[in-house]
Amino acid sequence: MGVVWYRSNRTSGRIVLVERGYGIIFNMKNTRSGFMGIAVVIVVALVAIGGGIYFYSQKYEVKLGNSNGVSIETQTNSSPETTKEVVSPSTKILKVFTQSAGIYSASYPNYWTYSEGRLAARFETVKQGTSQTFDIDLGVDVDYVIKTLSLQYISEEITVGSNIFTKFTNPKYPSYIIYILPIGIVEGQSTYLLVRIEDFTKIDTTDLNQFLASIKVYPSKAIVIIKWQDNATADARIRANVVMMRPNAELYFVANNTYVGICDSINEKTRMAGIDKILNSVRKIVSVNDVKCNTSSDAYVYSVRMPSGDIACADSTGFGATISAEAKELSCK
Repeated sequence: MGVVWYRSNRTSGRIVLVERGYGIIFNMKNTRSGFMGIAVVIVVALVAIGGGIYFYSQKYEVKLGNSNGVSIETQTNSSPETTKEVVSPSTKILKVFTQSAGIYSASYPNYWTYSEGRLAARFETVKQGTSQTFDIDLGVDVDYVIKTLSLQYISEEITVGSNIFTKFTNPKYPSYIIYILPIGIVEGQSTYLLVRIEDFTKIDTTDLNQFLASIKVYPSKAIVIIKWQDNATADARIRANVVMMRPNAELYFVANNTYVGICDSINEKTRMAGIDKILNSVRKIVSVNDVKCNTSSDAYVYSVRMPSGDIACADSTGFGATISAEAKELSCK
């Protein structure tokens, strides 16, 4: 705005307001009209100042910031809607986990870690000083599992991305949740993927849903599940037979005062002690090369290498368990 000044005309009693070359004349013949003139001058000045501010705000953009570091741009234009918030996109990085046998893959946030077993994986979420784990298991006979879980849990079918899960919850334990995703039929048996979360409240649900939606299963690879399941069944049967060797071998020893002969399945003495059934049952599962049976008058060792690769072993010291290395000549360890 230009300079505002006044010029008084003594003879005419007039005050002249001059602003940028324009003259506004007010008659000051009496006191009352003089005060009215001054009031008008003040109003005109305020209007001019306000117009200057409006012109400045139209021409320039104002940028503000907040304590959270989120940039907020405020723009003024002819539109009544003048404020918009601009939030920077997330910098979260996704990694890809592929199960060791290639049965499934999934994307997970970079603040998660995982460890993998034979047909299981455990993920751990670590964020802001807190952590939570959840497990993924692979198995056989999805119908049986769903039927069994339905006896204790409430089931519902949910779709996450393109995956259709059966979700199990229990009103008594709302933080314990199970998701089951069918994989496909392999050699006449149904296979499945199971996600088990024991403390759902500690999991970021957005990240979890993205993880569930990203799971891709490959039925052609699921033959590994069948083989593992068969091996697990075989392992269980072998362990049960090897454990039974301990009491039956002692019956044999009491009757014969020696352990010699317990490795012979067609020996009448082994039949009397029930040892022949143990030996024959194991030989139906594994080859003779996987079985080790040594005796002396006062000691014996009976070990079987199971399909899983571990060794079930029993000996005359009373030991009966799984070992990882070959048994010694007359003892498991």
